[in-house]
Amino acid sequence: MSLRKFPVTAPDGTEYRVKIEDIYGDGDIRALLHVKRKHFGFRKITGYWFERGKLADITEDGVIDYVALAQRFIGEYYAGLAYGAERAHLRADKELRKQAAVERFNAWDGKL
Repeated sequence: MSLRKFPVTAPDGTEYRVKIEDIYGDGDIRALLHVKRKHFGFRKITGYWFERGKLADITEDGVIDYVALAQRFIGEYYAGLAYGAERAHLRADKELRKQAAVERFNAWDGKL
């Protein structure tokens, strides 16, 4: 089974293609997220395997709600982007504080 949907529009207006596949027929689902290329086709951004047991909250009578799955997948992608941005901000802040400490040390006259 393979499902594709384009466009799936995120809250920020970005359009994605979502591809959901049950490759092995065992209930484990692979979800892929693509963006449209400038000239031709799509470029994969990320992918994720959803194990059958972790889909219980969006499954009813053994049938997965694929809309809820796509929403969860894009939500997790955006949460990862936010986490990465926060980590980059913390690293940059730490580097600035480190540089300020080096400058204070270099400016120190050496007297105790």
